[in-house]
Amino acid sequence: MAAMVLAFITPILSARLLRKYRDEALDGTLKFGRGWVYVLYQFFYASVLFAVAQFIYFNFIDKGQFMDEVTKMLLAPENKEALKAIGFQGLEETLEMMRQMRPIDQVLNILTSNLLIGCIMGLPIAAFCKKEK
Repeated sequence: MAAMVLAFITPILSARLLRKYRDEALDGTLKFGRGWVYVLYQFFYASVLFAVAQFIYFNFIDKGQFMDEVTKMLLAPENKEALKAIGFQGLEETLEMMRQMRPIDQVLNILTSNLLIGCIMGLPIAAFCKKEK
């Protein structure tokens, strides 16, 4: 639940920081490109810090518990049926491949996803906060 709240709040917080940057550092003017790059930097540094925390967690604390929970969730009968209904094949093979991944591989996959999400979310945030004289 906390992860969903944070995911919802992230673009709002990012837009607030961009507006504050626009109003206080740039005297109220901000072009789209500059705003997008600012949001990209926000997501980049946040993603790197998050990746470091995840690596520490997966490497030293987790000991496979996260993958056990993912496996338990995906192999539940209702989720198996839902995956079959959308045409997903090879669940067991996929879970075994994920289980064999090293912590650094898991973290790099999540980091890449976070950076891609930041690039995409940065476009409407920069468009919303742009202000030219």
